[in-house]
Amino acid sequence: MAPPDLDFGAARGLPIASFRPAAVGALPFPAVLAASSTDPWATVGWSRGLAGQWGARFVDVGDAGHVNVEAGFGPWPRGEQLLRDLIAATTPSPPSRPAG
Repeated sequence: MAPPDLDFGAARGLPIASFRPAAVGALPFPAVLAASSTDPWATVGWSRGLAGQWGARFVDVGDAGHVNVEAGFGPWPRGEQLLRDLIAATTPSPPSRPAG
């Protein structure tokens, strides 16, 4: 969820010391990158580009600020649905049984 663009955050005076750069290149597993169009830590274009580098599905969650607990996110039904969709899309179907 909402990885920060450290250069963007630093340019805006945000504290970046507790973050590490985002992974570069394709991830070895299926992923979804959900980001806000009003995230103070990254532009939606940067987030979309990172999703492309990762081979991840990109989801713009709209005007949500930075998607974290400090921004008021607690239980998040949309995030839980994104997780369920990812699990469903990556879980193999059980083999069908021959008719009996």
